[in-house]
Amino acid sequence: MDFRKIQNQIKFYLRKGLNPKELALCLTLTVYISVFPVLGTITVLLTLVILKLNLNLPLALSVSYLLTPLQLLSIIPFVRVGEFVHGAEKYPLTIEQLQASIAGGFTEMIAVFSSRIMMAISGWALIATPICLILYIVLYQTARWRQLSKIKEEVESYKD
Repeated sequence: MDFRKIQNQIKFYLRKGLNPKELALCLTLTVYISVFPVLGTITVLLTLVILKLNLNLPLALSVSYLLTPLQLLSIIPFVRVGEFVHGAEKYPLTIEQLQASIAGGFTEMIAVFSSRIMMAISGWALIATPICLILYIVLYQTARWRQLSKIKEEVESYKD
């Protein structure tokens, strides 16, 4: 087994997609997908998108795992926004209510929660999309500014 080849392959994936535009896009898409309100889908969705766009997958997965608490905290607000947009009644999301819906049978539970999942997805799209567009602009400008300041420092060091 050629360990240098494996090491070079790992270095390639760690350095991939680190220019300002790709870095900002990678982080923004990671945040956008990481707060998607359907549990168990994040890693697959994120991997597919990041590989398709040829961005930095190790960075994206690391940030995604760090954002897991944010995903869990944002599910109920996304459901509430979706309920508001669709004009649906607020479904009480308490432990007792969850136990009652489970006791009512599997089909009732799926019927109730599938509509809430769809409402959460629409709430996610309404809230996360503009926030992530603003985040992309801020991250891109910050990364560009840092890159330009590094170049300026290098030019000034050559003048001396």
